[in-house]
Amino acid sequence: PVFSQLNLGLQLLFHNSKPVCVVLKKIKLSEIHTVHSEQNPPEVPKKYWVQRYSLFSKFDEGIQLDTESWYSVTQEEIAAKIAKTCEDADLVLDAFAGAGGNVIQFAKNSSVIAVDIDPYKLELLKNNSKVYQVEHKVQCLEGDFLEVGKTLQSIDVVFMSPPWGGPEYCRAYSFDLKGITPSIYKVASVCNELTRNLIIYFPRNINPEQVFELLEELPNFERKVEFHAYYRGKKFYTVACFIGDLVHPDTMQLSKLLIESTQGKYQES
Repeated sequence: PVFSQLNLGLQLLFHNSKPVCVVLKKIKLSEIHTVHSEQNPPEVPKKYWVQRYSLFSKFDEGIQLDTESWYSVTQEEIAAKIAKTCEDADLVLDAFAGAGGNVIQFAKNSSVIAVDIDPYKLELLKNNSKVYQVEHKVQCLEGDFLEVGKTLQSIDVVFMSPPWGGPEYCRAYSFDLKGITPSIYKVASVCNELTRNLIIYFPRNINPEQVFELLEELPNFERKVEFHAYYRGKKFYTVACFIGDLVHPDTMQLSKLLIESTQGKYQES
């Protein structure tokens, strides 16, 4: 419901009296792969177990997950589509790498720095990256990204899927970025010194206005935001938000919108 304030395609909005180039795309996903033939382990809820091959197509080849990873890992098809958008990047950093769902897809084309504060998550990631034979492309760094990020330089793309607060996030009308720990605003400030390309993976009830607020922490970025809304049939799943040089709007259409805005046809959103 919150996301419906945007229109498909290119639009020029204003936040804090500054223009923001915004693109919204609807991305179709294939039917989810469910398998009901085997009893789920007692520690894994059935709704996650039957979808295990949608999380990792090579699940039976040795994939390991802890309890949190079952509901927090990005589905493989979505992770692959996100990675496709920056396949030419030499170096990608995942700030909250977890069990490696996104890292594995990025590593198919790029070198990856995987950061996580939980050493056990990094052990899972190392195991899972071996299953996909990309372990040689991944460097794991244990620690808080707010600190680790300050020690790094010049990353082509920073990706993050910050903690959503568990499965309960979907019960709220609007997902509040201010509730994320560590502060996503502080995380964005660190990213501002590292890169010109940021990808953030959000739940479907994200409020775009809060995303625009992040731009205040990214003064080195161009004010361009692209949302990819992932759908299966009519069901809206999640959103990937691209900020910076990864966004390539139609320049002629954008110029037209800018000219029209100076003529008073657009008001601050």
